Amino acid sequence: MILLKIPPILAFTVTMACFEPTPEPGLPCTSDGWCPPGQTCYMERQVCIPNDGFQSCGNGYIDQLEEMCDDGNTISGDGCSADCASDETCGNGIVDIVVNEQCDDNNTVAGDGCSTGCMIEICGNGIIDFGEVCDDLNTISGDGCSANCLSDETCGNGYRDINEACDDGNNASRDGCSNTCITEELLWIDMSPTGDSPTSRQNHTMVYEAAHQRIILFGGLLDRGNDDPDIASQDTWAWNGAIWIELVSEASPSARTEHAMTYDSNRDRVVLFGGSDESGVQDDTWEWDGSAWEEKIVELPVPRRHRHAMAYDTIRKRTVVFGGTNGGLLDDTWEWDGTTWSEVTPETGPGPRYNHAMAYDPVRQTVVLFGGIDDMNIRRNDTWEFNGTTWDDVTPSPPGPESRFGHDMAYDPTRGRVVLFGGVRSDGVRLNDIWEWTGVSWDEVSLDGVLPAVRQNHALAYDSMRRRLVLFGGRGNAGITFGDAWEFGYNDL
Repeated sequence: MILLKIPPILAFTVTMACFEPTPEPGLPCTSDGWCPPGQTCYMERQVCIPNDGFQSCGNGYIDQLEEMCDDGNTISGDGCSADCASDETCGNGIVDIVVNEQCDDNNTVAGDGCSTGCMIEICGNGIIDFGEVCDDLNTISGDGCSANCLSDETCGNGYRDINEACDDGNNASRDGCSNTCITEELLWIDMSPTGDSPTSRQNHTMVYEAAHQRIILFGGLLDRGNDDPDIASQDTWAWNGAIWIELVSEASPSARTEHAMTYDSNRDRVVLFGGSDESGVQDDTWEWDGSAWEEKIVELPVPRRHRHAMAYDTIRKRTVVFGGTNGGLLDDTWEWDGTTWSEVTPETGPGPRYNHAMAYDPVRQTVVLFGGIDDMNIRRNDTWEFNGTTWDDVTPSPPGPESRFGHDMAYDPTRGRVVLFGGVRSDGVRLNDIWEWTGVSWDEVSLDGVLPAVRQNHALAYDSMRRRLVLFGGRGNAGITFGDAWEFGYNDL
């Protein structure tokens, strides 16, 4: 047998030539980023890829300079577009039609013309976009979605549609816009009942007892007719919007006139203070709890008075009393918290007066006072507000209602106004005008139709359940004392 002897160095060369593998893409890069010839290290994955890999969409490698994605194919709709330029997500700034995008403004914020789902925000596209209430695929009104997609065309939504005269955002009537969205008219309605009712009177008081949804009337100077002298009363009546009901209590304030009364809504108590009876001017405090009167025994009574005014501050939970007379005119301010009377001593105030009127504005959180007779016997037309600490003269220019006394006021929450009615002018002429205080100005209300007769010393209260101001009694011309009941508010439609 013949043996062929090969030199060692040649043997090594042959072995390498026969067994060296051909490098394939996907091999790991070395620690210094080396790859075989014709390949480049893809640093993000630390693998070697062909030199032309960065320029080839669909190779599974993301070219950081030109590609947003690369899922190994050139098919759109699978999370990476055919050109590898989009990851097909809304908000990336690229409109991907294949995934049903209509727009893409590089964000996912609604209300900028392109929705959070990358649909064009336009009324009539069938999609309820930001700011739209409805969208029924058209821009035609009268089909349940308005032409601008801002209303579902239902009464009470706060949007006035083509078939509506008004829409105030609710389905309540007697607030200027009915529950069928028809404009309502302000007017006086004669509510004088035919059955039992309070006797004709003046200088009585009325308040709305919210807990029982009724008006409470107490006392006053009764007209006995003929030549008999008028006499004070101590009867208590309730008005529910349809009938008067006399309420009986074992204990009761004495028969009196020129007292003041308000409703403490926090404690559900009608509070009565002062007035004059057959023994003179009084300083007693009484409360009505819905079924009976109770006298409150206090350590520090308020100085006796009549012809004063009271209002209840619902925020501070205090009954506020100002002014009145007891031989001399008073200009003091007192508060009742249900247990104790406390005097408040602001630096300034309306000055001594009587036969003025007050009402509380809960929105502006202030007691409003108007008019009366001062210590110079001058009829006033100034407006003051009390915030619990100070009295501020807020008389506007022009001042509004003419100088007067014997008027009454109540707050109308439906329209957010303090309403003033009637009284006696400086020249002795009685009035039946209506004014409203907005917090800035007095606005006179002009009305058509039948009005209550001119009068003074009447009573006015607001029925918040029925949304009506209630007027009862008063003194008119020619010595007439009234026993009529009127309501002021929007008509029923």
